[in-house]
Amino acid sequence: MASSITTNIVYPEADFVAATAINADILAQEIDDDGAITAVPDSVTYADGLVGIAFTELLDATQKAALDALVAAHVGGAFASVPITAFANAESSDDSGSEVSKASISTGKLPAGTYLFSWYMEIAATTVDASPVAAGRLNVAIDGGASAEQASDVTGEGDYQSFSGSLPRAVLDGQSFDLDLTFQRIGSAGNAARARRARLAVTKVD
Repeated sequence: MASSITTNIVYPEADFVAATAINADILAQEIDDDGAITAVPDSVTYADGLVGIAFTELLDATQKAALDALVAAHVGGAFASVPITAFANAESSDDSGSEVSKASISTGKLPAGTYLFSWYMEIAATTVDASPVAAGRLNVAIDGGASAEQASDVTGEGDYQSFSGSLPRAVLDGQSFDLDLTFQRIGSAGNAARARRARLAVTKVD
């Protein structure tokens, strides 16, 4: 019968010098994401003040050093509770030509799964001349990085039009997201953009 080779490493809590709260699920994802650690963790457990990490193969000195550094840098923290929602009902108006935040969510660290980012906002242009255009946008940033537009809509109408949708997202343990629902005047100056009844929600679907 062939024998299996494993590496089992145990770290005391004191080795997690940066941690606010050790999170075994986030630590497992951090190990998986670390390019210097090619071995895949079979399990990561945290009990009785000890963190146990098991690999189904041997770690060389370089990988062990990378794991030690990762453990020392692990911040951890508790997972956020979902669903997370934000509402802004009052009418806002802006003629600056810059994006204006109407509703926003910062999720905190999420457990792995599939999520829906859902939004609703009513937008309108103030029709003063022949070039009234207002835009609505959903911008999303991951782990505090740069924000990227995920959805948008425009209207040249003076009456309110709805801008809404849902965006599915696969999330890894410990990822965090900043969602910002904005409106903007993109037509000629003097045709202020207006927005009201903004809704944002982050829900876990599996």
